[in-house]
Amino acid sequence: MEILTDKELDFLKEEAKKIKAIDYLKEIAKKHDLLFPDSNKPEEKKRLLEDHNRRKKATNKALKLVSRVDIDIVEEGIYEPGKQYIKKEYCVLTRIVCKSSDPEDQVFTEVTLGSGINFFLSYTIDQILQERLDNYRITEAENRKKAKFKKPGHLVDQILKVAPRESTTLDLFSELSEETRTELQKEKVEISRELFSGINLTASEMKIQDTFSILLSQQSQTEDSEKPNYYTGAKPETVPSFLGGKGAIAPSIEFSLYTIAKEFKGGKTPTGKDLENVKKILQELEKKKFLIRHTEIYSKRGGGKATLEREGYRALFHLDKVTLTEEDKNGKQTNKAETMVVVLSPLYRQQIESKFILQPLDIIQQLTLANGSPNIPLATYNLKEYLFRELSSKHYECKITARKLYETLEPKLMQVPRLQQAKENTNRAINTLLSLGLLERYETGTSKVGETMFTFYLNKNY
Repeated sequence: MEILTDKELDFLKEEAKKIKAIDYLKEIAKKHDLLFPDSNKPEEKKRLLEDHNRRKKATNKALKLVSRVDIDIVEEGIYEPGKQYIKKEYCVLTRIVCKSSDPEDQVFTEVTLGSGINFFLSYTIDQILQERLDNYRITEAENRKKAKFKKPGHLVDQILKVAPRESTTLDLFSELSEETRTELQKEKVEISRELFSGINLTASEMKIQDTFSILLSQQSQTEDSEKPNYYTGAKPETVPSFLGGKGAIAPSIEFSLYTIAKEFKGGKTPTGKDLENVKKILQELEKKKFLIRHTEIYSKRGGGKATLEREGYRALFHLDKVTLTEEDKNGKQTNKAETMVVVLSPLYRQQIESKFILQPLDIIQQLTLANGSPNIPLATYNLKEYLFRELSSKHYECKITARKLYETLEPKLMQVPRLQQAKENTNRAINTLLSLGLLERYETGTSKVGETMFTFYLNKNY
């Protein structure tokens, strides 16, 4: 049995408790005694028969002395020649417990049942547990695929936002509020087209923000949107004036560096290098600010609607570190653990009850498998966001011009421009989303004005 996760190990231990190993012991011992000896020589046959009857009698006596059979699942190290490490696996051990306190009875039971019979017993129990583990993994995989989290539509819109080509940066800057213009000038922000393209992230940062949404879903009350703690995470804060307008709730999440690094790796155990890499990405992303502009529309009681326009130059989150140190009564340190607390922008939950995009809870693991590597390119992430947004809007057949698609998936390459590289990255992203199963097929054609068009056909049941 290969290496197990903590959850799988707990599952097997519970399953082991349900198995009546003593019944299997009796069954195996009975089959063992059915192996009747034979020989063409009368004297040899007589001797073999006497030995067989003696062993059968001893087995029956030993079985009567057995009070129970314990099942242990233990980790063992296996050295593989030529390799510099010891491979760790789990194995099943069965322990026969004698009801008698007499040392002679205990030795007799162990010698009689503790070799071949107990070996086959361990093997049998191992096969039973392995089958249950396989079924458990299939069920868990199906449940993970069905489980989904809500990603706020405003956040995805900002990620996929592309500055309009028909407007100059001066025009775009003049459209901002005086407060925002003053803030940008005070921070000496370069006024470029990238600034007006919403939340521009690297591939690694895209994975981090996905992880934030997943952890927020897992640490929140997500059943009743009418309750004030809906999608608020661990320790929510109130932001009096969010993006220059009406206040909003800033949700928060808690996690260890190991937890987020494991999610980042697509569920695989992270190395020390992985931990340092994720820590660096978090620290660098925390420093970044983005020009966020979006409109919230609310229905009014009795009819009508209210429109709230938000605008500001803000970071996506604030990172705090909490260190827990435990000591015994003598002042000796017994435990020390670090926890990260991330206070997210209200953008991570704003209008999430009505404007959201559903994605699988294990989307990072699924993408990792479809991509063939945890190093998921930016174009693949952006295409994933675009297609899920279309799917949430029930646009199962969606059309987009090639230029708009390249600008959405590879905004920085299209600013240079490096059109050929953007095309190659887009093709790879499309193939990955086909492997994922979200995209069933696609076609290229020409619009009425002669532009190359992509038509994507989505899996409505994904």
